[in-house]
Amino acid sequence: MESLQQTWTSKAELVGTFENGSTDWLQARMQGIGGSDVGTIAGVNKYSTPTDLWAYKTGRAPGATVTGPMEWGNRLEPVVLDKFQDEHPELQVLRDVGSWRNIEQPWQLANPDAIAVSPLNDYLIEVKTARYPWKDGIPASYVMQVQWYMHVLGLQQALVVVLFGGNEYKEYLLEANSFTQRVLVEQSKAFLRYVYDDLPPDMWEA
Repeated sequence: MESLQQTWTSKAELVGTFENGSTDWLQARMQGIGGSDVGTIAGVNKYSTPTDLWAYKTGRAPGATVTGPMEWGNRLEPVVLDKFQDEHPELQVLRDVGSWRNIEQPWQLANPDAIAVSPLNDYLIEVKTARYPWKDGIPASYVMQVQWYMHVLGLQQALVVVLFGGNEYKEYLLEANSFTQRVLVEQSKAFLRYVYDDLPPDMWEA
């Protein structure tokens, strides 16, 4: 895994390789802010609020229950990655790359689904499944997640690879946006202060 790190990132270090949903995986996620947290912190996650996340991070509430769509998303991820590899024989797709943290800011965490590497460019790969096509493009919470991962890992491009309705495959290219990433970092720092001080978050109140 060290050789892979030298190939596609110099900004992050490996925390470990954990089974998705395992105790070790959950414990690693509790050590900082990950991609699934930033959409909630930014207020664009319709399934969770900052107070929900604060309660989880401070041990006051359990994590989200694994729903049917979440389970099937995990089960179908290898299948979608197989399709992606078929579509891009020019890329080497690295799977099960593990959990990472930014070297300069270790509280910034990333759990990429895959990394695609080539002599010309490296891509973060984020796999999603959805019942219906996205009429308005990538949902904001997913955009925040991918921007966060690119920031943590120091990557400049990402591909969001989606299976819609079990039979429609689509790819979306995202470029790193330094402004969005800086805003997410500042919001996450503010949120963590409420976690560390054990105070309910009210950063969006006047």
